[in-house]
This record gives sequence, structure tokens and C-alpha cells, in this order.
Amino acid sequence: MKACFFTLCCVFTAMAATAPATAGEAAVDADPSVSTVSVEALGPNLRAQREEVEMHMADGRYAEISDRDKAAVLAAFDDMERLVGGASDVRALAPEQRAELLTAQERVNALLTQARADSRVVCKRLKVTGARARRTTICHTVAQWNHAAESSQEQMRLKQHSPMVGPDG
Repeated sequence: MKACFFTLCCVFTAMAATAPATAGEAAVDADPSVSTVSVEALGPNLRAQREEVEMHMADGRYAEISDRDKAAVLAAFDDMERLVGGASDVRALAPEQRAELLTAQERVNALLTQARADSRVVCKRLKVTGARARRTTICHTVAQWNHAAESSQEQMRLKQHSPMVGPDG
């Protein structure tokens, strides 16, 4: 069984072990140490996971997540809650529903993984221009460093492609 990312619970990974990805694929026997996952247990866990993710999006753990990605995460949780709905057991879901459930989970994992990586603070020791040996430490998030690099590259491209104007105009 693969490890879970961030705050999404391992219940979904257990579902992946028992859920065929396509209608023609045979179900894989689940790990005997994992008990059968019922939707009654899944529903409260899913709500708790959603609340935890929402809390972390608000408290800055995912500081660099865009509004569009936040909406996508919440929409994926809505999809998962809708799919889990009134089923008595995960295996009671149709194969298409199980595949859709796992797709929604993967979407949330991907968005939160990227947001977490972009929110990581990286400090760099940079030489101060005009000073012989003086260095300063500057700390920014990965997303801020990337934005600064892209901005600098764009400014250089604009300067390279703009016509040179002499002192006479």
C-alpha cells in the first residue's frame, strides 16, 4: 500500500487497493491487515479531512495556493462527498464511481503537494553589490523566488528586443 500525502487520510489508499480502476479490471485483494472500509466510517473521516485542509489553507501552510486551486480542492472534496453519499460500503460503488473518487483524491493531493512545495521558505546568502565580502541572507517562498527569476528574465528579454536609442533620440 502506498503512503498518503499530506492530510488526506489513508482510507482512500485502502480504497485504491480494493477498487478496480476500470470496469474490465479485476479487483485486487486488499491487505488482510486493513479492515473493510465502510462509507459510514469514511463520511466523518472525509469531513474531518476537509476541515483540516481548509484550516491549513487559512493558516498559511499552503500560503502559495491560488484562489483557483483552492476552489478546485474544495470542488474535489464536494465530488468525493457526493460519490461516497449513501453507499453502504466503498465496494458498493460502481467501478466508475470508485475511479472518479480516486481521481478526485489524486487531484487534491496534486494541488496540495504543489502548494506546499511553493509555500516552502528558502533562504539564500547573496553578495551585496558594491561590497567586497559582505553577504546578506534573504528569505522568500519558492513561489516568490520563481516569480522574481521569471520577472528578471522577462525584463532582460524586453531590453534585448527593444531598439537601441542614442542620445539624439
